[in-house]
Amino acid sequence: MEFLIVVAVLVGLVAGYFFLGMLLKLLLQWWLALVCAVPLILLAVSFSWLGAIAAVVGVLFLIGACQVWQESAAYLKLEAKINKAFYFDDV
Repeated sequence: MEFLIVVAVLVGLVAGYFFLGMLLKLLLQWWLALVCAVPLILLAVSFSWLGAIAAVVGVLFLIGACQVWQESAAYLKLEAKINKAFYFDDV
């Protein structure tokens, strides 16, 4: 029984390490959208139709900004570090 517990704990640690890496990679990709989503939602709710239109335009600009971020040298360098730390390149 103790052997099964040890195996389950090891599998849990490996899975947790993998999911932590995936969470960090997801946050690295979409941190800008997560930060800007709340002000855009508040803009849409606070200012009726004009606010909603401005929020939609803001989301379109935000998509472009996220694309520029994901193509930047800083992002690619950080992504390479995460891939190396969590062994994502081995798959």
